[in-house]
Amino acid sequence: MFSNTDRMANALDKAGAQTGERVWRMPEDNAFYPKSRIADMTNDGARYGGASQAAVFIKQFVGKTPWTHLDIAGVAFAEKQGMSTYVPLKGATGYGVRLLTKYLENESAKKL
Repeated sequence: MFSNTDRMANALDKAGAQTGERVWRMPEDNAFYPKSRIADMTNDGARYGGASQAAVFIKQFVGKTPWTHLDIAGVAFAEKQGMSTYVPLKGATGYGVRLLTKYLENESAKKL
């Protein structure tokens, strides 16, 4: 998880603990700024540092708007059946659906 706000990152961490879809915060590192020989920047999805590059790419466009980038590519698909009790079947895991649903439920409850 990459985020520009502690409040959102902490709330997502809490939702992850509640659902079993754990997240942890990674640093926003401009060393992964997506440079291009032609354009001002690129979003080529490089293999190494791709998650960091995606976060820095998003950061360029949101200004002060609170944001979070969840890099879920590695957990989006189970290679074989029984990889965990949480995701017992082979195929798409739906990772993040429970996490974001719980995050929204928690945020909604704060406003009541």
